[in-house]
Amino acid sequence: MKKLMSLLLIAVLAFSAVACSAQPNAAADSGSGTAAAGQAGDVTTITFMAQAGSPECMYTLIEKFEEENPDIKVEVNEVAANDTYDQLVLQTEANAAPDVYMTFWTISAATNGLAAELDEFIDIDSFKSRFTEAGQGYGEWEGHIYAIPYRSGCSVMFANATLFEQAGIELPYDGWTWNEFYAIAEQLTDPANGVYGYSICGDSSDTGTEWQFQSVLLQAGCELIDENNKAAFNNEAGVAAFEYILSMIDAGIIPPSIASTNVDQQGELMASGKLALFSDGPWFQSTIQQKAGDNYEIVALPMPTGVTSGSLAGGTALGMSSKSDNKEAAWRFIEFMTSDDSLNYWCEQFGQVSPLSETADTDYYNTQDYKMKLQQLRDPGTIVANHYPDSDALNSIMRGYIQAVYMGEMEPMAALNAMAEEWNVILDEYYGG
Repeated sequence: MKKLMSLLLIAVLAFSAVACSAQPNAAADSGSGTAAAGQAGDVTTITFMAQAGSPECMYTLIEKFEEENPDIKVEVNEVAANDTYDQLVLQTEANAAPDVYMTFWTISAATNGLAAELDEFIDIDSFKSRFTEAGQGYGEWEGHIYAIPYRSGCSVMFANATLFEQAGIELPYDGWTWNEFYAIAEQLTDPANGVYGYSICGDSSDTGTEWQFQSVLLQAGCELIDENNKAAFNNEAGVAAFEYILSMIDAGIIPPSIASTNVDQQGELMASGKLALFSDGPWFQSTIQQKAGDNYEIVALPMPTGVTSGSLAGGTALGMSSKSDNKEAAWRFIEFMTSDDSLNYWCEQFGQVSPLSETADTDYYNTQDYKMKLQQLRDPGTIVANHYPDSDALNSIMRGYIQAVYMGEMEPMAALNAMAEEWNVILDEYYGG
């Protein structure tokens, strides 16, 4: 299915991201890449759509790339992570698509003709040996590679370890059941002081809403899509997932503002000592810890187990626009940014999980937190996120119904049935059902 924005939206919004100013590059001290091949004075400028808040170490690598490739200039436009897909659509329609972009929605871009196939640039055997299965999964669709992994990981349970210590609760590194999770979250809740045991996103505009809920669906024993390419969550297991969350809303374990809760707010609450637990991708942990400073220790714990284990594996990859006029230069940039040296440097500096099968032997990759994230990533209940056609549209549908249930506007089964019906329209259009 082709996701095309209206011309009115294009006229109003398309050039907002193009006009974003490039960030200054920091001093380079690491990375490796392809040697420059252009003639002196003949410089190609490529545009790179990065997620807003990108760290200095990314700019360090970009400056290093430009030093080693003087025939290529990289112009960076930072866009809020939740807006990157829509901006790619808008900019493509306005004939101003970025040459390279950060993506966690690769399958949507691929199935809507926005992503270039990278098969011609890569050695598939090297690709499969270098990257983890999860890393490969969020860049591959129907036998073709559309993006190269940049950071990886799956949902873990973030915990304010200081609140656990103050309550005399041992951190459950060996795992916990839904019942045990509920009991601990309840014990850590202190409404009088504005402290809550657990939070889950409910903002219909935030991608964390479906991301966090889908892990609970998996733990309840649900599939997202069945072998017939139909939605598979409108059943008693899906209802159980909703009822588990609703029980914590009713008990006051989850903050009352759930319908407007987003990932940024969860991080702020945890960093300020007002939230004990929430789950999301490991890429958020370093940011939360920086905000918490020395006041609170933030750690990664395994996801709780319901009927079975469950988590979503994803991350960020680097893709190339199908409309790029600078594909050779764009590929050289992607190749450099995803080299072993660059990924080891970037992931360690920014506190990320590497998509590489083998990482550098440094203290960072041997910490308790890092090992915990790898353990969850390798759990058999962990699946690759967003691995379905037009995932951006399907996820947007899911977010709206999740919010409606959390707000008490719809019963769980009614919401799941309506959600599945809308999903199946899109899936049938793609698969010809």
